[in-house]
Amino acid sequence: MNTKTKNCDICHSPLENEWGNNAWPIIIDGTCCDTCNGDVIMARILQMNKKTTELEQFINNTLERGSE
Repeated sequence: MNTKTKNCDICHSPLENEWGNNAWPIIIDGTCCDTCNGDVIMARILQMNKKTTELEQFINNTLERGSE
């Protein structure tokens, strides 16, 4: 049994549990603590909003070209 404490790949504090949280997109293939997970969630939300904005712009441009 591995008793070595795993650390957060973002702040390097010990993880609160055996598994931690997925640190993507801040750290690819990384693990983060519960505290840093809030930052990870915010990064994911910002990333989704960016894609949504780009998608909306693409749709609007496509509709505009179709009405010409």
